[in-house]
Amino acid sequence: MSTTTYTVEVMHGVNLDQLGRRDPLLYGTLTLPELMQQGDLYVCVYHGGDGLGDPLDRSPEHVAEDLNGDFLLPRFAQSVYGVLAERDGEGRWSIDREATEKRRAEVRQERRAKAVPVREWMAGQRERILAHQDGGGDFGAHVQRMYAESMRLSERWASEFRGFWDLPADFDFPVPTPTVEISKAMLAQASREG
Repeated sequence: MSTTTYTVEVMHGVNLDQLGRRDPLLYGTLTLPELMQQGDLYVCVYHGGDGLGDPLDRSPEHVAEDLNGDFLLPRFAQSVYGVLAERDGEGRWSIDREATEKRRAEVRQERRAKAVPVREWMAGQRERILAHQDGGGDFGAHVQRMYAESMRLSERWASEFRGFWDLPADFDFPVPTPTVEISKAMLAQASREG
């Protein structure tokens, strides 16, 4: 098996070694069509990510540790975790347990007041998706492109997406996807060669 060494610097998903040849911004996407070979390594690094469980169930002491370690901005302690904290004279954060419990109870009550049954939520989401068929809708361009690329690259995925949301068989997001044709051409060439 032959190996090739590449020097790659990544800045916001841009491969700086290839900017002149295949600038992802030129295609309006950060995903470049790249034919993978056996043994290739694909690395995708994002900072942050989803947590596990309800943020209101997170231990206030752990939130304080994050504040004191500069891993969390103070405004998120309250807005995300419902934790009220104060800094002492030495700059250390401490939790106001009583105020935190009260705030968390308020947030849970606010959630209950806004909650809708899943069937109603699903129906609303379906309408949001359908609004895109005629160029309307409120999804950002990058979200529409992501769905359109997935649908155009995989009939199976498109069929499952349409079936899950009970969409018309011809539903698609009306956005350009220039990388799809490039990817299809690369796959067709690889199948002819291989």
